[in-house]
Amino acid sequence: MQSPTKTVFTGVIRPAYGAKTVLKEKFVEIYESFFKGNDPSIGQPNFWSELFLLKVNATYLTKCLSEISQDKLLAIKNNIGKLFLKSIEAMKEENTQRKINAMETLCVLLQGIFSKRFNNFSFEVINLLTGLNNADTVFPQLVDTIKYLMRHGEISKKFS
Repeated sequence: MQSPTKTVFTGVIRPAYGAKTVLKEKFVEIYESFFKGNDPSIGQPNFWSELFLLKVNATYLTKCLSEISQDKLLAIKNNIGKLFLKSIEAMKEENTQRKINAMETLCVLLQGIFSKRFNNFSFEVINLLTGLNNADTVFPQLVDTIKYLMRHGEISKKFS
């Protein structure tokens, strides 16, 4: 009698004959990973620069944030905090498209978080976005960045 053959994964996934493959938008793949608690930026030096060049799928991001519980959101707080901080940083870049996408991401992220009912709202939202130790530096940085962008009218056309 012959022993069973082991299947070796070659790195190529092929659908069964006649099956259709569903391609996911890059934005959706990345944010799925974030909301599962993974960090796709690890080991990817250009990750954030490339992420903010992608068109924001606000509908998808809004859906993710509305469907996630407060507890799960707090469980992935490192990802949420990193996304918040990197969005602020991208709003300061020279590339206008990155600024716009970062600002749109930030708007959707904040709307989703502010719609939640946390037990201790102020504490948990600040902890989620920046961590308590960084709030005094990050929020003024956000306000200064928004003021700068508004004064210089760089992105007013997109959001008007």
